[in-house]
Amino acid sequence: YRYPDASAVCGKPLFENIQGIDVLVNPVLLVEIISPTSEKRDLEKKLEIYQAIPSVKEYLVIYSTKRQVIQ
Repeated sequence: YRYPDASAVCGKPLFENIQGIDVLVNPVLLVEIISPTSEKRDLEKKLEIYQAIPSVKEYLVIYSTKRQVIQ
């Protein structure tokens, strides 16, 4: 499981305990703050994993090194 930097839910949040951490399993928005070292992983591998979550409607990527946001 991947952990986004931030997430949001509409309605009742549902959590699952994964390795001792309560994880939101029904997010509608996932947010990643990316750096040059995480850019490829966040834009490819994590995006693919997040798209498999049925509740996700939006994925927001915020660059930490420049003024750019990708929706």
